[in-house]
Amino acid sequence: MDNLALIACLMAGFVVLYLIGTLRLLRRKPALLWIPAALIAIGGFVLYWQAYLASGVPNWFSRTILSIVGSLNLFLFNAISTYGRLFNYFYVSDAMSGSAEAVQVNLILLEGLLACASWTTTILTVHLFARRFSSRLWLWFHRPSGKRRHLFFGDERRSLLLAADLAKNPDNQLLFVLSPSRETLPGKVSFLQILRGIRPDTVRLERIRTLVPGAIILTARQSIKECTGDHLFKELGLTQLAKWTVSESDALYFLSEDEDDNLSAVHKLPPCRCKVFCRASRSGVNDSIVQLSTHDIRLVDESFLTVKQMKMDAALMPVRFVDTACDDAGQPLGWVRSGFHSMVLGFGETGQGMLSYLYEFGAFVGEDKKPLPFCCDVVDRSAAALEGTFRMEHPAISDEKVRFLPMEVGSKAFWRYFQEQLGSLNYVAIALGEDQKNVRLALDMLELFCHQAIQRLPAIVVKLDEPEKYKKLINFYMQNLGVDCIRILGGLDAWTEWNIIDETFEQYARAFYDAYCRASGEPVAWEDRIRKIEQADTTPLWKKKEYRRKVGQDYSDYMHMEVKKMLCPVRLYQDSAVSDAIPVEYDGQHCTDRKAAPVLEYLAIGEHLRWQAAHEIAGYRCGDRKREDLKIHPALQDYWNLPEQTRHYDWIVVKTTLQLLHQEP
Repeated sequence: MDNLALIACLMAGFVVLYLIGTLRLLRRKPALLWIPAALIAIGGFVLYWQAYLASGVPNWFSRTILSIVGSLNLFLFNAISTYGRLFNYFYVSDAMSGSAEAVQVNLILLEGLLACASWTTTILTVHLFARRFSSRLWLWFHRPSGKRRHLFFGDERRSLLLAADLAKNPDNQLLFVLSPSRETLPGKVSFLQILRGIRPDTVRLERIRTLVPGAIILTARQSIKECTGDHLFKELGLTQLAKWTVSESDALYFLSEDEDDNLSAVHKLPPCRCKVFCRASRSGVNDSIVQLSTHDIRLVDESFLTVKQMKMDAALMPVRFVDTACDDAGQPLGWVRSGFHSMVLGFGETGQGMLSYLYEFGAFVGEDKKPLPFCCDVVDRSAAALEGTFRMEHPAISDEKVRFLPMEVGSKAFWRYFQEQLGSLNYVAIALGEDQKNVRLALDMLELFCHQAIQRLPAIVVKLDEPEKYKKLINFYMQNLGVDCIRILGGLDAWTEWNIIDETFEQYARAFYDAYCRASGEPVAWEDRIRKIEQADTTPLWKKKEYRRKVGQDYSDYMHMEVKKMLCPVRLYQDSAVSDAIPVEYDGQHCTDRKAAPVLEYLAIGEHLRWQAAHEIAGYRCGDRKREDLKIHPALQDYWNLPEQTRHYDWIVVKTTLQLLHQEP
């Protein structure tokens, strides 16, 4: 074998090794792909430097520029070797004898470098462009099927949880729209992933494919935040998405952590008939803006979801952690012996929901038929900044009822204050945002309660995103100390189709409303009530707020039945005659059963306290007349200051509750 053949074989071997090496590099450390590309570029630069030097380019600066251009040109599948005086460098011809051209060493090196550069360029091209182009092509050549379409913008964990639940139904078709990744390349990938096209978002794609099998993954041209026009789909480079939003059964989901991004994206949507689920707070101006939108927008408020979760879990109800008054037979008398003192640690979305729940379901009546004191300490490092907005949005809630304490949870000042409150605490709600931190704090408190020998342990409700990881640990501690006071609020359990899309709270609200209509003797159908609100001589905003408020109260009344049940003797709701003793209309007395009347009166007063608290935490205050748009209501005052006819509405709620409890198996 002559020298030229040997060099050719060596170069071919180098190319093969380069291909294998880049594959292994892509599989194990894709972030280092720039290294082989840089080596090939340097090799090409050196080779072209020699070529231009031999070709008579005298100036070093010119040779450098031309060599850089020539080296980069290798990555464009082209070798500058057939024009100018470079020809003589890569090819040798005997002008005197006219012999045929002979392949030289420099040409072998050039073609080998060209092969390596072309391979590198191919990989990068697949990485950078294939997914975006394939997304557009998929939309062009696919038409919506008869299934219900669910389009998720982003792959946040909550989106994946909801999508995974939706995927259980074969009639649902799931699509994810992802923005270009700004993440670094993954640490290690498989050869199969290399063939698919390695991207910085490979890990994201695999996570979606694992949790939501069969989901369609589309790549947008840019992120939602970068869209500045008024047509979201067009700016994302996926205009054909519009045809997937033409049915009322379709749904779009904007569930990112950034509320402003979600709302901004919703406002840029083209006309569509589908439902739009937008993660944002229901407080402030958001609610009003969304309600007046031409799109069917459903705000997904994590604070509101927290309230729904807590109301549906009887184990979390404050009534279980207060001293209920009972007779000699152990039957409750309808009132509570002492006030309700609670703490909310961390005032993010979940913490705000916890406060709303405690304020409404922690309203109790005492033996003197007056409201018992309520106090909730909100502890957060940013409490001073958060308090201003809270006071403005909740003008009826006094500083004594909700106290904001700007301190770091776990600091020396916090533990000093906490120990001062040990004897009066009924409830501690922990929502600091990190599972491990929440669990550690809950266990520290548990040990402190046991060390201080507190007679009545308060509830410790800890919010966990992944409760299964910590249940055994928490149970181990409680069993070891012989107590049972820690309750887990699964932070991500709410992200299911049943809770987000099906509007389950409206089903419960309707169940109570129908029972209330029967109990009051005014059978007004649910649809008729909606029609009556729509036909009223009020503004559109007023109508929507009134409907939401009434539905919310029906739902709360249904869930509050558990509280009334724990404050009511069993005999009263087991005997249907007791509920019949409450007349449909007030005719001088609220109840004709003298034995049951005292307990039922406590329940009626307690119902008014709950109703009043629910409105105050929603931002309402007392006014001379009802105005939904200004959030004022004349009945937001002490029970004993109301006319007897108005008080009787609370008795009808009690009557409805007794009838529903009587129907329970």
